[in-house]
This record gives sequence, C-alpha cells and structure tokens, in this order.
Amino acid sequence: MTMTNRLAVSLTCLTLLSAQAALAAEPQAPAAKPGATPAAPAAKPGANTAAPAAPTAAPPAGAAQQGPPPGLPQPSPLLAQLKDFEGKWKCSGTRVPMPGVPAYPIETTWTGKKDLSGFWVSIRLEEKKTAKNQFPVVGDYALGFDPGSGQLLALWHDNFGGRSEQLSTGWQGDTFTWVGEYNMGGMKSGARGVFHRKSAKEMSHTGEANIGGQWVVMVEETCKR
Repeated sequence: MTMTNRLAVSLTCLTLLSAQAALAAEPQAPAAKPGATPAAPAAKPGANTAAPAAPTAAPPAGAAQQGPPPGLPQPSPLLAQLKDFEGKWKCSGTRVPMPGVPAYPIETTWTGKKDLSGFWVSIRLEEKKTAKNQFPVVGDYALGFDPGSGQLLALWHDNFGGRSEQLSTGWQGDTFTWVGEYNMGGMKSGARGVFHRKSAKEMSHTGEANIGGQWVVMVEETCKR
C-alpha cells in the first residue's frame, strides 16, 4: 500500500470515529412502545397552530366563462315574438293613390336576423325599382324592446331621410300592430303597420298614416317566405 493510500484510509477512519462519537454524546429519545403512535412535537409558545388553508384551484388555462357576467342586462322574453320577422320575405302589393300620384304595384323584399347579442332583430327592406315605381323605398328596421313602456320597439330610417319610432304589445292572436310616428322633411304624422299572420310562411301587411285624425291605408301587400 502506498503512502498516499494509507493517508486516505487513515483520514476516512478518523472521520467515521468522530461521527460515531458525536452521535453517542447526543441524548437518545426513549424507544416507542410497539404499536404506539409517535407524539407530535410540542408547539413553541406564541406559534400559530392553525392548519394552512388549502390553495384554491385555478381554472384550467383557456377555460371560457360560462354565460354573461352577473349584473348585465338580458334580452327580454318578449323578443321571442319577433321571430316571425326573421328570415327572407318577398312581398307584392299596391301603393294606394295619392294626390297627383296614381296607385302603382310594388314588390318588396325584406331580410331579418337576430343581432347584437339577441337584443335586436335587424331588417333590411328594399322595394324593387320598376317602370311604375321609379323611386323605390329602401330602409332599415331595428326591432327590439323598450323597458320604459314594457313594449316591443321598431326604429326605422330610409333613403328619403325619413325615420320613425313605433311600439307594439306583440301578437294578439294572429294580428301584430306597430303604432307610432313617422318624420320626414320636418313633417310628421302618425304611422301604423298591421300584420295578419296566415301561416308560418305567409302574412298580409297594411301600412297606414294618420291624416286629419283618420287612419288612411297607404300600402297593402302580401308577404311570403
């Protein structure tokens, strides 16, 4: 054995002997009786002995929130009555004669769909331009709910600069009536639209204006989808 190996063995033996001596000098705890549960160490004075609260599980990454946040307004159940105005409708009828303007046929298409988180039904209405209808009406409806009156609401604006606001209590049997006011060019008049439901795919419609305190039919048409 070389001198280097002897020195390494000697140092190893001295280290082991020192460790054994240190362990022997420490007081030994009494051996636990067979089957006995070891007692927990006594808490230090003033130490908080309450168990730590379990951590709150974090939602899975990318998990989507279910439903709208609490407190946000929700669409009124009454809006379900506007379903009959959704989809694509084609109408044909007559615009009644007016002073200096004879009656003439009209063809109208309107397309309605739910919009803006279900609070509105948006409708684009377009009359077809023909030889007898040189100035067809084009406009947009926004059908919704008015919390103030508790009724359905129809907002309209068109290509003649006109606008209207009408209210309805919804379907009464197979009749749906909008009543309000139409404004154009600084003039206003009462406006009423009446729909009669013949089936899920057919309705008749009359558009009326209040002239001199009397309701006068301006448009009559039948609509199908």
